[in-house]
Amino acid sequence: MRDSIVFVVFVLVGLVSKCEGAALLSGAKVAQMKSVIPSGSLTHFCVITGWDNYNTTLESYANMLGQDVPKIGRAGGLDSNGTYLGKRLLGTTKIAFLNLNNMTYMEFLSGDPDYPSWWRDVYNVKGKEIHHMGYHIDEPIWPAVQKFEKAGLGIAKQWARWGEMEHPGSGCYVYMDSQETLGVTTEILVAILVMKCNLCSETVLSDRQTSMIVIVFQKHHQLSLANNF
Repeated sequence: MRDSIVFVVFVLVGLVSKCEGAALLSGAKVAQMKSVIPSGSLTHFCVITGWDNYNTTLESYANMLGQDVPKIGRAGGLDSNGTYLGKRLLGTTKIAFLNLNNMTYMEFLSGDPDYPSWWRDVYNVKGKEIHHMGYHIDEPIWPAVQKFEKAGLGIAKQWARWGEMEHPGSGCYVYMDSQETLGVTTEILVAILVMKCNLCSETVLSDRQTSMIVIVFQKHHQLSLANNF
């Protein structure tokens, strides 16, 4: 009888140890995944729609949320100094925003049908849908892109800058094609500090963001992407 009790205790201790080990492994995997993109960095999601029915889509969402229809702008193109599939980004998009709460907003995009872009090409394949989830991070963007790729979550397809680089509110983004792994494109964004180079008239990155210089990505992907951002 005593031997039976000892055996049962031994088995139970073994099961507990296995469970604790599995929990530790599971926790390590979760921590590893969280390190790819910082927790709490999600700021928005984007609806992509057609060029000709953009206004209708935007009005429908504004009416549903009881908000005024927002002003429609344009983004992308040569001014964004962007790259799409290894070539200069010529495509533009209509763009507007609706606030949902203090932390999250909705973005509405529609790629110009006459020029290649991740906006246009995703819409041409999938139609109206959630185009991407946007994550603003407070760290250099290219190491984050590399971590995302090394994790097997997707690869960079399009990147560019937004805003006037000498003014607050400017930054850069990268679209990661994570449709197969996550069901949606992932957008990684960074608001960057800039300064004027004393030796030339070009805008350059601050010391805090030097690792974002495109040569890092150029070396990683072996593409000709000089002067990006």
